[in-house]
Amino acid sequence: MFFLLAPEQPKEAGMYVEGNYVDGSVETLNLIQKAIQQSVFEYENHWYAESKFRGLDARSLEAA
Repeated sequence: MFFLLAPEQPKEAGMYVEGNYVDGSVETLNLIQKAIQQSVFEYENHWYAESKFRGLDARSLEAA
């Protein structure tokens, strides 16, 4: 069961206007690409990490 409460004063109806989200998404994509380019992640001990990941299922690998 749920209760639906309407506001006392309804909002005035108007035309729906689709916003321009392309500019924001392009900026976000550029920031992500810049962050990826500046960082290179390497394990300090590759063999240690490999021994810990060996035998894990897909769900555990995603969590790791």
